Amino acid sequence: MTAVKEVMTRQVATIEPETTLADAAKKMRQLDCGSLPICEGKGHMLLGIVTDRDITVRAVAEGRDPNRTPVREIMSSDLVCIAEDRDTEQAATLMSTYQVRRLPVVDPTNHVIGMLSLGKLARTDNGQRTAQVLKDISERRTSRKK
Repeated sequence: MTAVKEVMTRQVATIEPETTLADAAKKMRQLDCGSLPICEGKGHMLLGIVTDRDITVRAVAEGRDPNRTPVREIMSSDLVCIAEDRDTEQAATLMSTYQVRRLPVVDPTNHVIGMLSLGKLARTDNGQRTAQVLKDISERRTSRKK
C-alpha cells in the first residue's frame, strides 16, 4: 500500500476567504492549477475550496462582480479531506464516492499540509483503479456541491 504522504503535493498555495474571485483566478492562472484551498490564518486552517469551475458557474454565470465578490461567497465548504497517513486506496474511494479530483490533505487539527490530485494518484497504480475513479467522477449524479 502507498501512503498519501508519499505522493501528495506538499507545497500548497492557499488563499484567504476575502480574496476576490478575480484575484483567485489570477493566482490559478499563475500557478497553472484548477483549485485553491481557502484557509484562515497563518496555520492554514481549512475553511473551503474554490475551483475554476466554481468561479465560472457559481459566480460569473450568476452575474457576480469578480472584482468585488470574495471567494467566501462561492466556496465549497462541505469538504472531503484525507489524512497523510491514509493509503491511496482510501483516497481513490473518497474521490469516487464524492466525485472530486483533488483532496486536501490535513493534519489532525484540520490544517492543510498537502493536496492529492487524481494525477498523483494515477502514478501509484497500473491505471485500472485511476480509470475507474475518473469514470466515477465523470458520471452525472446529483451534485453534492451547493
